[in-house]
Amino acid sequence: MNGRAAPRIPSELISRKLESAGIVMVQAVAIIVAGGYGKRMLHDRPKQYVSLAGTPILARTLITFEKTPSVGRIILVVPGGDRDYVSDEIVGRYRIRKVKQIQAGGEARQDSVRKGLEMIHGGDDIIVIHDGVRPFITQELIDLSIREAAQSGAVIPVIPSTGTVKIIDKNGVIRDTPERAY
Repeated sequence: MNGRAAPRIPSELISRKLESAGIVMVQAVAIIVAGGYGKRMLHDRPKQYVSLAGTPILARTLITFEKTPSVGRIILVVPGGDRDYVSDEIVGRYRIRKVKQIQAGGEARQDSVRKGLEMIHGGDDIIVIHDGVRPFITQELIDLSIREAAQSGAVIPVIPSTGTVKIIDKNGVIRDTPERAY
């Protein structure tokens, strides 16, 4: 090691190299929905902008998608009044180059997803929809999901819950603790 960082090879170059070798790489469009305000969190700002170990939660999510080769571009859906802030303070500051559009969200999550889908082009075969405040998604899970969707047409990635789950009634009284089967 000479102390210098290795040069970053653009994913487009990697894709072209793989294609020339006869390996076709599936590229997906990711719609990252971050249009909520996180009212239940009782914080003074929307949770997507809250810092987690010095980096906004939304930036952490976007960085993972930015580093995932099978994601070709990102459509980001945020509250309408936040578009400039997100463009400068999240996308610009953290150099998220795959974000090609920042769309104003809707009243509810489903409206924001619809607004993101309206930005899709006819040639986009695989579409990934992810919640911007779920920063612990891995590149491996994204890649696996995209590969599976390319084969089967659709996929919903899930990971097992390792925490204890409690079922409560309408009064908040614990009624059951489901057994973890793994």
